[in-house]
Amino acid sequence: MAPHGKRVGINWTVETENVRKMRREGLSYSQIGLVYGCSGWSVRDAMKVRGATVARAKSRKTAAEIRKAQREKAVRDALRREAKAQARKVAPSWIGGLAPFSLLSRLDRDIQSGADPVEASRAIFGTRTPRPLIGVYG
Repeated sequence: MAPHGKRVGINWTVETENVRKMRREGLSYSQIGLVYGCSGWSVRDAMKVRGATVARAKSRKTAAEIRKAQREKAVRDALRREAKAQARKVAPSWIGGLAPFSLLSRLDRDIQSGADPVEASRAIFGTRTPRPLIGVYG
């Protein structure tokens, strides 16, 4: 087997320092391989043979970027919790499409007090009207 780099015409002994510099700048082995016209694995193996493994520099986030990300996550979490709470409020507590007597009596009380039947049923059941009311209140 030919030494690393010979098969692609690269003298890795000379290029080792350039690869180290590129790694410090944050490039991955595959990106460095594109520069030299070979695979990232070839670059990694060639550096390993020469004992020149250099960790890639990770870009550090500033404190402002971290705070912004935390705020955005807090907003997303709050919106998700609110949506869950709303779904729980609107979620019908009926089984098999039949509403319990307590909900039907509340609807009846609202209608008797003069509320619009359709609006009263939407306020209690959301957009899902239980089976006994389908023909009655639209």
